[in-house]
Amino acid sequence: MTLLLLPPEGGQHAPPASGGVHRSWYESFFIVADEATDPQDNYILLILFVLGEWTDWDLSVFQTELVHLTPVNFYTMSQSTEKVTVSYGLEYNKISAFLSDSAMYTCKAFSDVLQRMLPNAVHVACKTHILSLVSDIWHMQFSDVDSLVPSFKKAFEHCPSCVWYMESIISQSGESHATVVLPPEPVLTRWYS
Repeated sequence: MTLLLLPPEGGQHAPPASGGVHRSWYESFFIVADEATDPQDNYILLILFVLGEWTDWDLSVFQTELVHLTPVNFYTMSQSTEKVTVSYGLEYNKISAFLSDSAMYTCKAFSDVLQRMLPNAVHVACKTHILSLVSDIWHMQFSDVDSLVPSFKKAFEHCPSCVWYMESIISQSGESHATVVLPPEPVLTRWYS
């Protein structure tokens, strides 16, 4: 996969690729859109154009400019995607897929606006974000486990006989060791979707 910076239609420079890449050479494009926050906590939209077919092994991925979103809703998402698509001169009929997260406003942007604009495109929503939200809910239901597991770990860390017992088991197994190293403290993370 090749990642290139694609200038808008009529831009000053050509994309840096061997022999040059022209948008009209490709039969289909995918649009990949995801929102995030920048270091100043402003919402930004990153749009990538993937040139080629679903079956191609070496896809060319073009990064567009970042779009600042204020506010973040289906209207600004669809409007920004449309502006970027127009500014890069892509033919709507050649866009075969719109890939995004499964946030409600992103799904609504596709179903209410972009689907009419992109007649040959399907919406492919990332289900990983949903699994992350489900795991957060699951995690909240078992808050006692969050205190139980560290308690066992601290008891093991501060009990020399437990460490000695574990070292003896490791030495009996024939594996070499300098010291028994415990895993690091778990760090809770969250995907912002």
